[in-house]
Amino acid sequence: SRGIALPWGLVRDAIEASAVSRWLRLSDGSGPVACGYEASGSLLLERPVDETDRVEPPAPAGGAVLEGEQIQDLAEQIPKLLSASAGADLRFHVRVVLDGDLPHGDRSAVDKLLAEVSTDLKAAPEKSDPPHSLDGRIATE
Repeated sequence: SRGIALPWGLVRDAIEASAVSRWLRLSDGSGPVACGYEASGSLLLERPVDETDRVEPPAPAGGAVLEGEQIQDLAEQIPKLLSASAGADLRFHVRVVLDGDLPHGDRSAVDKLLAEVSTDLKAAPEKSDPPHSLDGRIATE
């Protein structure tokens, strides 16, 4: 019987994570993992010969799509979260996505405000299909 068809992006991410953690490796002559579905047939994978240096995959991270007021609620919880996670490296991976088209000047204004928090933070267009986004507003991962 046939298996279940999975999206190539999901399969590619799993292969990439397996290679990083040294559970799999690319064989000589393999194409790159970072490829589209049409080139996926060029991937050649094998188990590493030396399996003693495997890295356990990272712990799963929670993610959610948050509205503006939920971001404010999260900000209010930061002191408690830092206290509760004392001894651990608590970080937030944030992606801001604009739902709808903005004139260039307005987009620049949004990016300028975001840069006050972090110079790496910029608003992405909804069309960029962010990971873990359910409706493309504000996603944390």
